Amino acid sequence: MKIKFYWYFDDVEQHKLMPAVEIKCVDEKTINCLQGVLTDDAGINSITWLEKGVEIFKEVENSCNSTIWDRDAWGSEYTDGRVKLYSLYDDEYYIYLSLDSFRDILNAWVDFNRAPPDLESYIYLEI
Repeated sequence: MKIKFYWYFDDVEQHKLMPAVEIKCVDEKTINCLQGVLTDDAGINSITWLEKGVEIFKEVENSCNSTIWDRDAWGSEYTDGRVKLYSLYDDEYYIYLSLDSFRDILNAWVDFNRAPPDLESYIYLEI
């Protein structure tokens, strides 16, 4: 799976740069679930919420058997050594990633969002 983080001008507020993610893999469900979890900001574009996710998944192996981190339409749940990414509106729409892969992606996404917005700024990952 190849992942690219980049900035674009918001369609509504054309002067505002927004973070975006592009995912290339063979499975559309993986693209939609991962993109949904990363970009579901419940309309407030809060880095604090992303940092909370990093904190939750950083401690999860040592502290509990399962945990849930969700937002408006998408969620993630750690259980049995892996992370389930899922739609909150469709019980049949989900994928699983290894905990390490999800943490790597989430950490990179948070780092990207912390940086000043710049149309020339990209982060590439291969998982």
